[in-house]
Amino acid sequence: MKKLIQVIIVVIVPTIILAQEKLSRDNLKFRSIETGFGVYHSKLRDDNLYDHSGPTFNVFFAMSYKKNIFSFQLESGTELVIVNFGGDPELQGFYGVNLLYGRELELARWFKIEGNVGMGLYHHKAVTKGGATDRKNVLGIPINTKLLFYPAERFAFGLSPAVNFNSINTTYSGNLVFKYKFN
Repeated sequence: MKKLIQVIIVVIVPTIILAQEKLSRDNLKFRSIETGFGVYHSKLRDDNLYDHSGPTFNVFFAMSYKKNIFSFQLESGTELVIVNFGGDPELQGFYGVNLLYGRELELARWFKIEGNVGMGLYHHKAVTKGGATDRKNVLGIPINTKLLFYPAERFAFGLSPAVNFNSINTTYSGNLVFKYKFN
């Protein structure tokens, strides 16, 4: 009986290890982390509010399965009011939590283009000078493209134009991005 257990262990353990190795090559892998900052402009659909622009910041966490890229994105932007020209202007801002699907096209070893599209939560907030706050949460459809330069195998930087379509407004942004690629 002891010999049978030893034979089973010798045969089954390497089989399990080899099977896991094959599965790990085909499984979802942590691909990269990315951060970016830039400017945005929102064209509002509501006539009671005005268009707004300001700084924006975003973070991507990406996983890959074969050539498919699945990303989780956090994005945020706020209006930057430097000069108040009177009236009762609003301070507006947004944040988004998005899930995206994308692909990467390698044009050269050092230059790649990545495109992503997805769905997510878009939160818009407007605060008047008088202190009244208006908050809205809607479904957004984010689309972005990244023009990435790779000075090293795992590090990239580049430009990322993006748009987020939703029922409150359309938000356009341009970001300078920095990416660290794990695989």
